[in-house]
Amino acid sequence: MLERKESETVKEDMEKDEEKESETVKEDMERVRSSHQSILRWCLCNKDTGYR
Repeated sequence: MLERKESETVKEDMEKDEEKESETVKEDMERVRSSHQSILRWCLCNKDTGYR
């Protein structure tokens, strides 16, 4: 009985960890995407000023 409960809680903990990981990965992707967009925007804005 005890062993079974332990394995169930371990499973739940692992699932929770996976959910957390996927959430942080999504957040990181959003952060990367937004920084890429700002860099691209900066390049486009400075393209005409002769920035090389």
